[in-house]
Amino acid sequence: MKKLFLIITLTLICNCSKVHTSSSYSHENGTRYIFTTIGILPSSINESSGIIAHNKQLYTHNDSGDTPSLFKIDTTGRILNKTTYQNINNYDWEDISNSENHVYIADIGNNAGNRKDLTIYQINISDIENSEAVSDNLHIEYIDQNDFSIRNQQHPFDAEAIVYVQDKLLLFSKDWKNFTTNVYNVPLEVTSSSLKATHTLAINGLITGATTNNQGTITLCGYNSNLEAFVTFIKIDQKGYTILDRYNLPLEGAQVEAITYYDSNEKYDIYYLTSEAVSIKLGDEEANSPGELYKLKVKID
Repeated sequence: MKKLFLIITLTLICNCSKVHTSSSYSHENGTRYIFTTIGILPSSINESSGIIAHNKQLYTHNDSGDTPSLFKIDTTGRILNKTTYQNINNYDWEDISNSENHVYIADIGNNAGNRKDLTIYQINISDIENSEAVSDNLHIEYIDQNDFSIRNQQHPFDAEAIVYVQDKLLLFSKDWKNFTTNVYNVPLEVTSSSLKATHTLAINGLITGATTNNQGTITLCGYNSNLEAFVTFIKIDQKGYTILDRYNLPLEGAQVEAITYYDSNEKYDIYYLTSEAVSIKLGDEEANSPGELYKLKVKID
């Protein structure tokens, strides 16, 4: 997602000196949240837009402008392997999710609102590092979208977050006007779907990533129009979706784009997040924030 500067407020731009550096640090919010900056990501993944955990390793990808590649990294951000898929395209990869058997790569970035080729690629998880992996292409459209003219960040048909949970693939929209998110259920048994929102959640922000701890909680990440990053915890059950809590991340000027559940111990659920590099310019002044890797520990109730 390259056009964030269109919505950043003057308050943020005038405080360019506050854009955070990359020094490693930890922040505790009472006893419930422990947030740690691991460090700067390598330049080859400084546009990290999605992340998953598999076999105790992390896999991340860039968004538009990169090859259809998945990078395996360790929990320090060190690149272990790069797989470039021969049978998959990358127009604007925005998120990734996985089930026990499959990986889902969401080519759903739609800032301008004019795309008619939104696709989620499904590959066998055993082929995650196979450059010749064959994908099942899940083509999607929004049933309520009738206008495909270019409307940069002035429409509700953008999305950057998917998560596989309770045998369903859910998509969370990015609404530039109302700062809500629509929830869509993406059918996996057909190759083309017209999606109808099942719920609308008052998030008060732009959702950029989603994950689940597989215990009935979905965690979303994102930021508001001042580029203030947050995570929101949502309970999913037969009644629908309930917002449980919101934690404002102790970051300044970080464009947080991705989150994945990693593991749990006796006390905490453990998550990893990434941000992508962002540059803010006003006149002759410019502030840069690098792409980074973070760790979030959330106390188990």
